[in-house]
Order: sequence, then C-alpha cells, then structure tokens
Amino acid sequence: MHDANRCKQSQASTALPWSCSTEARLTLTLLCFLLGLCWAFQQTASGQESSDPADLAQKLERALNGDSYRERQRATFELWQQREQTRQAVRDAEQSGNLEVSRRASWILKQWRAGISDQTPKALSKQIYSGGLLDRNLDELDSELLLEELLLEGAFAAVAVAIQESQDSADYELLLGNVTGLMYQYYPLIVSVAVEQSKEQQLLTLLQSLRTGPSGLAISAIEFQQQLGDASHSTNAEPAVEDSLWDRDQESRFKGELALQTGNIDQTLQLASERNDDAIVLTLQYYGQRWPELIQSQRAIAEAADADPMSQARAQAWVLSAAAHAGDREAFQWAKQQLLAGLKDSENDPDMDAEDRDNLCELRWRFLVGYLVVDETIEAMRANWPAKAAVVACLTDRFVVAKEICVGDEPLTADLIQAKINAAIEAQDKYSKQVDPVQARAYALRIAPELEQLYSLALLLKNTHHADLAKRIYFQLAQSNVSIPAFRGRVSLYDYTLIEMQQALQYDMVVELITTSKQTRISSRSRSMLAFCLSVKSASFETVLAALKRMHRQWPEKQLVGVTAALFQGLPAAGFDPLTDLDTLFQEICNAPMSGRRTLGVPQVIYINELTADCLELFAINERDDLVQTGRQLLADDGDGEMSLTIINRLIENGDWLKAEDRLQALANDLQSGMHEEAASLHCQALIIEMALARDRGFTDRQQELEEELKLILTTPSLTTKEQIARRLSDHQFYQLAHHAYQQLVPVALLKSQGLTSNLFGNILDGFVETKQFVDELELTVARDPNASHHTAHHLSDMALVSELNADAPIPWLYTYHAQKHWEARLISGITLQDEPTVAAALGALQTLAPLDINATDEQVPEVRKLGMAKIADAYIDQLVESGEAYLAEFPLDALKLNNLAWACAVNKMHLEQAVKWSERSVFLEPESVTYRDTLAELCHVLGEHKQAWQIESDCLLDDRGQWHLHQQIEKYRQAMESKQ
Repeated sequence: MHDANRCKQSQASTALPWSCSTEARLTLTLLCFLLGLCWAFQQTASGQESSDPADLAQKLERALNGDSYRERQRATFELWQQREQTRQAVRDAEQSGNLEVSRRASWILKQWRAGISDQTPKALSKQIYSGGLLDRNLDELDSELLLEELLLEGAFAAVAVAIQESQDSADYELLLGNVTGLMYQYYPLIVSVAVEQSKEQQLLTLLQSLRTGPSGLAISAIEFQQQLGDASHSTNAEPAVEDSLWDRDQESRFKGELALQTGNIDQTLQLASERNDDAIVLTLQYYGQRWPELIQSQRAIAEAADADPMSQARAQAWVLSAAAHAGDREAFQWAKQQLLAGLKDSENDPDMDAEDRDNLCELRWRFLVGYLVVDETIEAMRANWPAKAAVVACLTDRFVVAKEICVGDEPLTADLIQAKINAAIEAQDKYSKQVDPVQARAYALRIAPELEQLYSLALLLKNTHHADLAKRIYFQLAQSNVSIPAFRGRVSLYDYTLIEMQQALQYDMVVELITTSKQTRISSRSRSMLAFCLSVKSASFETVLAALKRMHRQWPEKQLVGVTAALFQGLPAAGFDPLTDLDTLFQEICNAPMSGRRTLGVPQVIYINELTADCLELFAINERDDLVQTGRQLLADDGDGEMSLTIINRLIENGDWLKAEDRLQALANDLQSGMHEEAASLHCQALIIEMALARDRGFTDRQQELEEELKLILTTPSLTTKEQIARRLSDHQFYQLAHHAYQQLVPVALLKSQGLTSNLFGNILDGFVETKQFVDELELTVARDPNASHHTAHHLSDMALVSELNADAPIPWLYTYHAQKHWEARLISGITLQDEPTVAAALGALQTLAPLDINATDEQVPEVRKLGMAKIADAYIDQLVESGEAYLAEFPLDALKLNNLAWACAVNKMHLEQAVKWSERSVFLEPESVTYRDTLAELCHVLGEHKQAWQIESDCLLDDRGQWHLHQQIEKYRQAMESKQ
C-alpha cells in the first residue's frame, strides 16, 4: 500500500557505489543500472533462471571479471535475483580483497536486507527504483517506510528474506524492531491483506521468524498457527536464549505466558518465583485461587518487624481479600482488625507526614468498604478522619451518619452553613500562613481540617436534596481570596473548589460557577474542566468558542464562554439567536481561518474544516438535524473514518443496507489508498459492522468468513487493539467471539498487570465477566460446566475490583462504584444459573454497600421472585423500605429519594400504602416533574385505579411528548381499563 504524499522522493540520481567519480561516468552507470534492472525483470518474467552450479559459477566469474561493464552488471543482477542459489557465494565475495568485487557483493546483500529480493512484487520493485521510495542510493533509503510498503502489499516472503539475511549484520536488531513495531501498529490490516491474497502461510512463516524478538509476537505466531489449524509448521515456539535476543528473564516470562495460555498456572508460578517476580507471583496466586499460600505470604509481610506502614497495609488488604474468598474467618477477622486499627492510630504516627497518612487512610478504607466492612470503617475514622468518614458515609448511603459527623444534631439551616463557611475560610487563611510551602512535598496541598470537613458537608447537602446550601458553600469558597500552600507556590481556593466539585460530580454547579464567577478571565484550565463537565472534548469546546469570537468580536470572554457552555447544553443563551446564529456558527466552524505561507511578504489565509463529533452533537441538541446531516457528510468526504462509520451505522439502523454496503466498500478503498492515522482501528470497526450487516441480512457464509478473519486478527500482539476489538464485538452482540477474545486477553493481562493502566486491566477483566454473562444467558456454556464457569466470572470480577482498590484514581466514588458493579455481576450470574445462595449473598452485599439504591429493584428483584426465591426478594424490599423510612425521618424533603422508594415499591407491589404517601409528597414538592408524576400513575395502576393512572400519565405527555416511556405507559393503562370493563 503506497501513499504517494508520504513517499515522494527524488528519482535515483547517482550511480552504484562502485562507479567512478566523473559526472559522465555517473550518468552512464545510472543508465546501465536501470537497463540492467529492467533486463533482470524480463528474465524473471520469462523464467530464465538456473540453479546449475557450473552456470552460477560462470555468472559469478562474469560479475567479477567480465570483459565489459554491462556484462558485469547483468551478472550482478542475476546473482541478486537467484538468492537461494547464490547467497553463500555472495557472502563469500563480500569478504574478497578485490574492492569492486566486495562492493558488488555488498550491494546485493543490502538489497536483500532491505527487502528487495526475488520475493519482492515486481510492481513494487519497479516503483522503488522509479523514484517512489529510493532516494539516490540504498544508504539513504527509508527502510521502515519500505518495510511498511512490503507488509501492507502482502510481500511477507520479502520481509522474511530481509530478516534472514540481516541476522549476522549490525542492523539486525534495528530491522527486527522496525518490523515488530509495524506489526503492532498495522496487524489487523496485515492479516486482512494475507487473507485477501491467500498468503496466511507466508504470514505465519514471517511471524515465526520474528519469534526471537518480543514475546508478544512469539505468542501471536502460536495463536495464528492454532487458528489456521496448521500442522505443517514446527510447533517449537520456545527459541533458546542463545538463538534469540532475549535474556533469561524474557525467556522465563515468555514460557510463563505460554504455560498460562494453556492453563498451566503451576509452571507459570514456578517461573515467576525463580526470577523473584513477587508482584506476578501475588497476581497468579490470586488468579489461581491459591488462597492459603497467598494468606500465609502476605501475612508474613504484614507482621515483619522491618516492614514499612504502606507495605503492611497492602499485605493486610490482600489477606482480607483472599480470606473473603477462602471463607477463612480467622484470617479475615485478623486483617479487618489490623486495617481498622490503622485507621484509628495512623494520625498519631510520628514517623509519617500528612500525605503518607492520607494515602494509608485511603487504602485502608477502600479495601474495608470493598469487602463490606462499612459501618465499622466509618466509626473507626470518625475520631481522626472526620471529613473522610463523612465522605465514606455519603458514598454508602449513610447520610444520617454523615450529618452527625458534619454538624451533630443541629438542623441544616442557612445560618449554620454560613457560620461553617466563615469558620473554614478563616481557618484556611490562618493555616496557610503557618505552612512553609518550600517544605511541602511535591504537589501536596495543605488543607485546613475545617475546610476539608466543609467540602464533605457540601457533598452531604447535594446528596440529600439541599442543592441550594451546597451551592452556597462552593460559590463562597470559590470567591474567597484565600490560597492553599502547595509545591512551588499556592493554589487558589477557586481552582481547588472546582476540583472538589468535579470529584463530587457536581457538574452543573461547575458549569454555573465558571460561567458566572467574578473573575474577568477564564483560564484554559477552567475551560478544560468546563468541557469535561459538559462531556465534550476540550478541543471541540475551543473550536466553538473561537467561532463565536469571530462572530461576536465585541463580546467579553466570559459571555463567549457562557454562550459556548449553554449551546453544548441546548440552553438559551443571551445575545445568541438560534434561528440565524446556528447557521452562521456552522459555517464559521466549517471554514475556520488559518494563517498560511507568506506571499510577497503578505500572509495568506487558508480555511479548514474544524467540525468534530462534539460539534455535531451541539447542533443535534439544539434541534438542527439538517446541519448534523450536512456536517456528517462533510467529515466523511474529508476522510473522517469515524464519521463514515457513524453514517454506516445510521444507514443500517434505518434498514438501508445497500447504501451501507456501498459506504463500507468506499471506506475500505479509502483506507487502502492512503494510510490513515487510525487505519487499523477503523478497519476492525468496519469488519465488525460488515459482519453485523451480514448477520442481519442472513448472509451466513459471509458472516462466517468475516468471523474467521477476525479470529486471525485477534492474534494481534497488542493488548489495546485486542481489547478494543473485543469491546466492539460485544457492542454489536457478538458475545461468543468477544468472550473468546477476552479469554485470550486475561492471561496476558495478568502477567503484564504491573505495566498496564488500571483502566485497561480492569476493562479486560470486566469485559470477560460481562460477555461471560451473555454467553451463559445464551446457554452456550452453562450446560458444559456452569459452576466452574460461574465461579471464574465472579473471581475475575473481584480481581478487577482489587485492581481499582490499588489504583490511584482521584475520585472516591469510583471505589464503591466498582464494588457495587462486582456484586451486580454476581447477582446476574446467580439469577442466570438459579443459584439461590449467590443471589442472597449478592443482594445482601448490594444492600450493605448502598441501602437506598434501587437499581436492582426494577428488573433483578422481580426476576428473583419469579424464580421461586420470593423470600429473598421480599426481604430485600423490606430492608429497602426500612432504610428509606430512617433516612426520610431526617431528610423529609428529599423528593428524589421519595420518588425512588415509591417506584421500587410499585414495581415489586409491596408496601403500596406507604409508597403512595411518598409519591404524593414528591409530587407536592416538585409538581413539574414528569418523572415523579409517572411514578404516582404507576402506583394507581398497581392499585387497580387504571383510569386515574391514565389521566395522570396523559397529563405528563402534554409536558414531555418526547418520552417514549410515557406512550408505553399510557397504552398499558388503556388496555387495563378495557380489560376491567
């Protein structure tokens, strides 16, 4: 695949290395060179090759001692062309004492090592020598670009020749690195080229020649061969150290990865132990459920006299997790008590600074809460960590406890909140003056305890429907002139408050604060945070902002930023007329001016299209679908592959399959004609979409072909690429193939967990669990071994949880979120397999983590009841109602909680009398809410008052015609009325 824009170089303009120095000789030599090459191509085409030793010796003699220069040239090209027969002779000739002989042999070897051999496609060879890739001579050849061309044209044999011929050269490692890098980058495209040209075996041979490089390619070679079902090639995939570029540790890791792929965890553990890789040993013990060994080793670390506090806490946390799985009550209690004691005592540890104590506190409470030790954890933190204790209480729905920690028995009034604000600002001002920022550790902020507790109070207020009081805290702190000591300077309370609001998920308040603050300038950092809270990429936000500046040059910056934020929310903006200004804005974005080169000293202006998917979403939310369609087409025409895929998906959704097929073919042609930055990713997405289209149209043969091609692509050495493919397969409901991909990913992710981001590691494990659930539901594996499969899914889900608990993610709610997600996965698996103990344990865990959460009450709890586990389902609803009553006794005006509890009761047809009272109160507090009135209508329906339900729902429809749910409810109530009559 040749990209002329990237590969244009001047035509060959100098002679071969052995030519004379005169200009005439240079020209003559070049002509002879090209004539000789053309002659060689003609000879190749006519099949005039000979392997006769006497003939080869004669050619070698002519090359070295021919009477004419042309004869020597022809003989040289013949030697180059017949590599298999002449390679040893050429190597020997390179060592000759004759300068011209040595140079000719060296030239031939350089050709082979660059991938230019008898295996190079003729068209590509001609292109190389006509100036497409070769600039003057081989010494200046862009070898990586040439390798890219060879791989993407399917010239795998030529690349294999280059590797083989370079093994004893100084450039061997560089060549191997270049080929490996290209394989990682373009593997999906390379595999598809091999499939299209029926060169799978040649690609396999190339992969096997790369086994001596990174172990990722060695594993790919094995998986590729297994996928082909090929037994013709050697299965010895374990090159010895002396035959590879690996050291002993690399060889050990490869053997361990190979063993784990085949399920031999004992060998993998042994290899990791031999190289003293403690982190991998720990991971493998957890994965292999070697609970006694794990508990013993980590407990020894925790009890070691010379262990530092962080190492001790981590070891205690691992023991807690392992003991929970093993059912080892003694070990669990020991680890729990150690972690709780650390929460009580660490504040007074004289050998630790404030930041280390904070980190230890975070680690301890994450694991304790993650393993359902919630109330004891909050109680242990109250004395030394009141602000953090209040946060944990809020994250686990202990809002009454959080209020006790923050304000005691005092009522939440405006006067109380104002007094707390004044006290916190005064305390921080005094605290800042006492702390020497030079002595602060890198990036460590110094926050007064009163200020930290005030932020916790704001979180409580926002979660208990006191948004006005929370807003007062945030806005007054942001307007204060007090600063916070930090490494190399100070952080304003305005910036710090924005961070706190963002972490507390107060996105609407962040937008309002930034756009209404008294600051005259809005920094790029604040604009970036604003974009994040609007779920918009920062570059897209800046694009719209710049376009508005060109439209309204007289507007101040704050107004421009405010209008930009309002447009991304679909809200009216002062001074912006949507009837006319949206069209102007669209044109400004599509024709953004950009300074170009100067002509006669005058700068030239060029215009570029800066449309993005976020910009199109802006026009969509402002109900300009015509601009959205136009924008999509513009981006697709400009070569935006993602937008082309978006259009294709829309066509498939609308049933326009023929147009979708045409667009898929056009996209494939576009990817082949010029290397797109995301070509490999787009190619995979296009294949998956085409496979979905074939499935939907009933083209099973084509679907099967694409599935086999994707299975080959899934042998890619790139974990990121494989995870992306697996995720997109799952998105398109190819759960079995997606699960197959995750099964390949998990062992590699485990062994490389220390080098992966926690997000990628967690995504891989979560993806395995989620696709496993779908596979189970489709009854694809349940009948085979449901218990073992079920346990593996739970186990890996828990590993994802542990990886998050060990991560340094800045947002506290992530930890409880992942714990809930883990138990939700277990609940779904328990329901699928009708496993009553698992269902009971999962519902109990979810109630411990979030006693007011109603997510499970809509679908899972009714399903549990249908499976004959009514006692478990009823107990869950009873406990939810009890927790709700206790909460509402303290916070009776929380309309959201009133509605949620009423809805849960309505769906499960329990506690209906209490539910009606809650629902009526929520509607009274917020009568404009369609959602709350919909809940009241559902309760009327459940109680048999179908006509009243129909009337309430019909009124809701007048206020919000866009909600399809309302139409469904009205139809349900209408049918119930007819049945009753």
